[in-house]
Order: sequence, then C-alpha cells, then structure tokens
Amino acid sequence: TIKVHDSYGSTIDADPICVSAENVAPQIVENADTGQTYASIQQAVDDAHGGDEIVLGAGVWKYLENLNLKGKSVTLRSSDPNDPSVVGATVICGDGRGPVVTLSSGEGRPSVLDGLTIAGGTVGVSCRDAAPTIRCCTIGSKGPVAVEFWHGHEPTLVDCTLFGQVMEGGDPSPIAR
Repeated sequence: TIKVHDSYGSTIDADPICVSAENVAPQIVENADTGQTYASIQQAVDDAHGGDEIVLGAGVWKYLENLNLKGKSVTLRSSDPNDPSVVGATVICGDGRGPVVTLSSGEGRPSVLDGLTIAGGTVGVSCRDAAPTIRCCTIGSKGPVAVEFWHGHEPTLVDCTLFGQVMEGGDPSPIAR
C-alpha cells in the first residue's frame, strides 16, 4: 500500500497494482558529448560541463521535474527541435511550485533551451543573471507568466510559442503576451 500526502495535507492510501516492465517506457536523458545516460534531467545537468549538450527523448511520459541549470552553459534540447510533434512530445512539467526551469548565476556562454515544451510551474522559465537563447519551445505555466527575467539579463526568444506573459522581475507590467 502506498500512502501519499498532497500539498494540502490530505492523505491518500492506494492499493498496489502490478506493473509490467513491458508497459513502461523509460525516460531517455543523454549527455550527447559524453554518451552518458541519466534517470533525470537534473542529474544530467549536475554532471554536465560547460558546452555540453543534453538531449531528451520524446515520448508519452513527461519529465516531471523542476530544473536549475546552476550557472552551467549547457544546451538542453529535444531529439529533433525542428519537428513540432517531437517538441510537443518532449514535455518538462514542473510540480506547480516555482519556475519549471531556472537559469541563474550568469552563465559564461549563454545556455540554450531548444525544442522543448515547458509547463506546470508558477513560471515556465526564470532567468536571473542569465541571458539564455530559447528556441522552438512552447512555454506556459500555471500562473500568468511564461518567461520572467531580471534587469539586464533578457533571454533571446526565437520561434517560440508562449502561453502567458513575458515579464521583467520586480516590474508588475508585462513586456509581452
């Protein structure tokens, strides 16, 4: 039996069910520079070096993570950023608390997000002391802000679809919708 607590303190007791390994598709996270595979995107980011390219496999499963690139200048991309069906199937879904993807600490060479669908947090992408390139991404959030940035560190958005506002942190007026 599995006991689960939600964010409101409610408890759910669920009886176990059989899961066949044949029915479970693994998430594929690979550092294209080293060939190393990972169980989560954050593990791949933590292990990456500046300039590394982390490739996410598309599939039915969402990557249920909130990520922090921790100042590393890496490229995080889908297996085919130019194919809208792959972009739509490569989903990073946050837990509803905080930004789904945080870029901070002034990456030397700008980080790149390429061909991803980002949703589920209070903010889709948050840029603090970072000016990433975000290309061919679909970005939304549970709140009104898709992308936030802090003064002097604007992201470069190329061919993106945004479901929400682009806002400068600390300024209540949206830059774009």
